[in-house]
Amino acid sequence: MTLANAMDVGSSSNFERLRWLYPDPAALRREFRAFSVGDDDIRATIRHHHERFGDIFCPHTATAVHVLERLRATGQDGDWAAIATAHPAKFDSVIEPLIGRQVEVPDALAALLARPAHAESLAPDYSALRGRLLAD
Repeated sequence: MTLANAMDVGSSSNFERLRWLYPDPAALRREFRAFSVGDDDIRATIRHHHERFGDIFCPHTATAVHVLERLRATGQDGDWAAIATAHPAKFDSVIEPLIGRQVEVPDALAALLARPAHAESLAPDYSALRGRLLAD
């Protein structure tokens, strides 16, 4: 378990999309690089950006910002973007102790979080999914 829990997935669907776009592994490696960012660096990035700029990042956004800062620190120039991936209020138990205050929850997110959770088991095949989607 990590702070950036989307990274805890054993077989990422996003990676499968990249493999479909770049079926040649060598081409994929030429176009993309991967970096490892630990929980301590995620925490430090969240703290630093909140203290210095007032920014509040979710752990996934902090991961991207940390990598961007690492690239810049090694002299890699260019146009870069770090995209916020989730509202930090979704990670209040991680964020609030790091920044020392409560994260404001937007009304739209509060409404979603107040809804009851619901899950159903389906067989791992297309016909089961299609049948469930068409049932309502």
